[in-house]
Amino acid sequence: SGFNFGLDKDSLNSRLVQHMYITGGYHIFLGTKLRVSPSTIIQTDFTETSYTYGAVADLNRYKYWVGFNIRQSVTGRSENNTSRQITTDDLVFMGGVSLLEDKALRIGYSFDLVTSGPRAKDNTSHEIMISYILPIKSNKTPPPLRSPRYRHEN
Repeated sequence: SGFNFGLDKDSLNSRLVQHMYITGGYHIFLGTKLRVSPSTIIQTDFTETSYTYGAVADLNRYKYWVGFNIRQSVTGRSENNTSRQITTDDLVFMGGVSLLEDKALRIGYSFDLVTSGPRAKDNTSHEIMISYILPIKSNKTPPPLRSPRYRHEN
């Protein structure tokens, strides 16, 4: 099945393909000032599969962070070739700092190096990230109000 954009039938036709994504990660606490968080993402359309492995280390009580990712692809079998091909598509190096007392403001930088696969862009890319975590009101129930007006003793 597919869809088009109401234009020429052959010009902008796009196929709808089923995809599956599996993600996982874990925080490993190494003392009070260091946390390492490995993670993985598996993406597949049941013909080609892409694996992303990586880790982020939070240093100095989560004020600074550095990390890396590696993405590999496994291409499906073609009619002429019965084996699968594994390629390392890109390497990503990242780092950043958390600002403010509650570390709500984060600023980061990422460098992406494309090593193989289709060249949809240059061999390198740079990304700058800025995020702010909005404060959340506490869901704690307020303490009971003590007032002599409503206090009755027998």
